[in-house]
Amino acid sequence: RLTAIPILWLWCWAGVTRACTAHYVNYRFIMEVSRSEEAGWRWNAALAATLTAAWLACFALFSARVRFGVDPFGFHSVPAYYPLALVVFVLSLLAVPPSSIFAARDVARKGASLPARAARLFNPRARASLLRSIAHSVAAPFGGPVRFRDNLVADVACSLVRCLVDFLTTLWFFTAGEYEKARPSIRRDRGPTSPILTCLPYWFRLQQCVRRFYDAKRGSRERVEHVVNAGKYVVSLVAICLASAGGYVQIRGRFREDPGELAWVFFLVLGTAYAYLWDVVMDWGLVEITMPDARSEKRTGGTRGWRLPVVRWAFTRERVFRGKTFYAWALISNLAGRLAWAVTVTPHGVGAAFLLRLGFAPGVERTPGALLALDDLASESVGTFVAVLELLRRAQWTFLRLENEYLNNAARYRSVVAAPMLLDDVGSSSWDQEWRFEREESEKNVKTG
Repeated sequence: RLTAIPILWLWCWAGVTRACTAHYVNYRFIMEVSRSEEAGWRWNAALAATLTAAWLACFALFSARVRFGVDPFGFHSVPAYYPLALVVFVLSLLAVPPSSIFAARDVARKGASLPARAARLFNPRARASLLRSIAHSVAAPFGGPVRFRDNLVADVACSLVRCLVDFLTTLWFFTAGEYEKARPSIRRDRGPTSPILTCLPYWFRLQQCVRRFYDAKRGSRERVEHVVNAGKYVVSLVAICLASAGGYVQIRGRFREDPGELAWVFFLVLGTAYAYLWDVVMDWGLVEITMPDARSEKRTGGTRGWRLPVVRWAFTRERVFRGKTFYAWALISNLAGRLAWAVTVTPHGVGAAFLLRLGFAPGVERTPGALLALDDLASESVGTFVAVLELLRRAQWTFLRLENEYLNNAARYRSVVAAPMLLDDVGSSSWDQEWRFEREESEKNVKTG
């Protein structure tokens, strides 16, 4: 799962960039990424296909070694070396991916020598913007103004929390020598390390909101929006801290005996509703909430007391898709994805015992050890399902977030609303000039504000 989740996200990113390219959403301009750093959806899909083939091959070798005792290479080594080699291969290829097919064509067209072509086999600049965004997120709020890509990278990191925890588990599994045992186990209390890793992405997003609040003009509505957005991550951090302090992994319903469990459930529900409303209203712009002004009240004969906000769908606004079907599906599926947390609080022990009682595991002995093993399998299977569901939800969220930012400059990262269409025949130099001009203008506005 440590390698499968990044590969799946690479597939999702290829799909997002493919949808943006098909509808001329200039995600490169919004994210300030040149073609030397991001080759497009075709190369992302090719890289994802290569890593998927390597994952399937490694899984087949590992299964043959463990289940049937077949070692194709005849090394008779520990079976855990297969997934370890897969981790090294996937992380290396993701950190320094192969050079873009466009760059390879340019080198061949210029008649470069063989050493020059070999040097262009891997493109170290392909992850330059990603590494800079990670560094800015870690250094927030002291790392300079927050850019859109910094915001997007930190948001995606919130969906990859499972991957961070799996990295810690894998590191302990090999450093502690657990992989050499005949029946290895990953059940071990690692103290506060897992909760800290879970909190880090939300903490980084909170600090980005603090930085954007500092850069916004005093008394502006933008400052209020950043405060409200920061509250969303505060609620998530409180829920994680309560779960860590109380050791809550399931809802037992003992709210009177344990008020901490009631507080944990309350913040989970509040955080889910909070994040969903923010997605629909602010990140996607599918729902508009406005307060009636004095003129409208006078025309309609309203009073000057409590004023109810006006809520209306923004489907009629100029969007990428003319129909309403996709946006209606996005509202429903995003709610289902946000509610995926409910699966993680299902009592795992009861589920495993129920399977054994019904006879769905006839080859497993009814012993405490077998029940514990089945419980581990059910828990990890549910965790994998929830992680995949969250990545698919995040991919849909990313496309709609890019669409809203491209059409409406929703988060006001640009000084102008209009953005050029995505055209693949534009050179990187012209993009760099436009980005430099845009960044200088935005910095002037921040200083003068």
